[in-house]
Amino acid sequence: MDTKEIMKTAATVANAVSTTTTAFTESKPWYQSKTIWGGAVAVGAAIGGVFGLPLDPATQQGLVEVLCVLGGGVGGLLAIIGRLQAQHKVGR
Repeated sequence: MDTKEIMKTAATVANAVSTTTTAFTESKPWYQSKTIWGGAVAVGAAIGGVFGLPLDPATQQGLVEVLCVLGGGVGGLLAIIGRLQAQHKVGR
């Protein structure tokens, strides 16, 4: 491996680390996490399989997508309801 290849590899690794670090320093509500919903669907699919209601992987993926969208919508609705019921005005 020559110096150019080493430098290119080092830049690629540094970029990957930077991207990963940024991803874990920014936060989002739990209900917008595909990991959370994916885990819930996987547990549900496993329980369903025990009772003779198996879910194929494509159906599981579809459920994760739907639940993420619904989770975001429900979160937005709760924020609006919370603002309407709030006792204090929003300040700067």
